[in-house]
Amino acid sequence: MQNYFELFDLETSFFIDEANLKDSYRREIARFHPDQFASKSDSEKLQALQNTSLLNTAFESIKSPLNRASYLLKLEGIDPFDERDTEMD
Repeated sequence: MQNYFELFDLETSFFIDEANLKDSYRREIARFHPDQFASKSDSEKLQALQNTSLLNTAFESIKSPLNRASYLLKLEGIDPFDERDTEMD
């Protein structure tokens, strides 16, 4: 699994600088704007679309504290919403 924090050059942590996240998101998403790929091949357009989708998913996963906490747990192999997982350290 790709670490979403790395996409935005952020430390993998619950405590993030939200302004840095937004700035990084805007910078990265601009790289894959459809206007940048208007004259490119279909495969390059598809790759740009996939990158945009990944960035959007990553941004949504770490912008809110609840989503960020859930994502951090998933990075550790813990699904906080799995009702069958009842083991606790």
